[in-house]
Amino acid sequence: MPKLKLPIFLNRLNTKGNKRKVLGLGIIIIIGLIGFVGWSFFNDKFSSDKKIYAEVSGHKIYEQEVRDLLGDKNPDISEQEATLVLADKYLIETLAQEQGVTVNDEELTAEYGNSVLKQKDNNKFAYQNKLNELYFTKLAAANRGLYKGKLLVTHFSRNVAYKSPLLKEEKKNNPDLGNPKAIASDKKYAKNLITQLYNDIKSGKISFEEAIKIEKKDPKVGTSSAYRTLTHSGSFDTSTGINGLIETASIHQRISNIKPGELAEPFAVKVSNSIDDDSMTESYFLVIQMDKSSPGGTMQFDKYLEEAKRRLGYEIYV
Repeated sequence: MPKLKLPIFLNRLNTKGNKRKVLGLGIIIIIGLIGFVGWSFFNDKFSSDKKIYAEVSGHKIYEQEVRDLLGDKNPDISEQEATLVLADKYLIETLAQEQGVTVNDEELTAEYGNSVLKQKDNNKFAYQNKLNELYFTKLAAANRGLYKGKLLVTHFSRNVAYKSPLLKEEKKNNPDLGNPKAIASDKKYAKNLITQLYNDIKSGKISFEEAIKIEKKDPKVGTSSAYRTLTHSGSFDTSTGINGLIETASIHQRISNIKPGELAEPFAVKVSNSIDDDSMTESYFLVIQMDKSSPGGTMQFDKYLEEAKRRLGYEIYV
């Protein structure tokens, strides 16, 4: 078979003297391709017609989407603020799906009034901002744990000294503040009362609702006592809001271990006792009747959000 001849220009490049030139040309082509890819990425992210303002969970938020959200009714809202609202929207959609959290129109109107539904069309920014807020509230509740039931509380903290710059002034108004004997006496009374109520409920002598009324009427720990400004016995449902009595960090594990239908015996709760350090002190007794229970996550909500943002590639470019 006759030997094939290369085209004249290739045959010339194939000579020994031109091999270095061919290699150099190839390197130039490769560098050019890399530069083109980089320019395309830069152009896609920062050019005026395709500028990406944020990325979340695989979704790119472009300038036009931000402008559409702002519309013409939010002249004082910056593009950065609108971008954050959109970024939170896509973050929430992913987290809500993972956690099984939903928000319906009834919940929106209950929180913000009937006008919120009209904003869905005539003020998209305001509507989305409120929707995000309610989703964050429900996601935070799910992270803390969703609990529903009834509780009895007997406070004994009126003479416990909270360490702060105001302590000296407060002692002038309450000479027993920080007095161990006064604190022990209050604690004993609170424990005896809640133990008696617990025993009467458990034996069927009184209902939980009757026990709630007794606590509220009690002259030393009830709603007309020194603890009148604090939360008292009643029902709780953490899916609709925060109840500080059962969401104190020190009892998180205990609460999560109370099963639906269970009446938990009295226990003391520790709270913060200083503005300067992490010291804790016992403040009140609780008895809990748990109706529904869905334990939450293992980390604080702000830490959970930080981790979620990293995991889902939450990036803001404006």
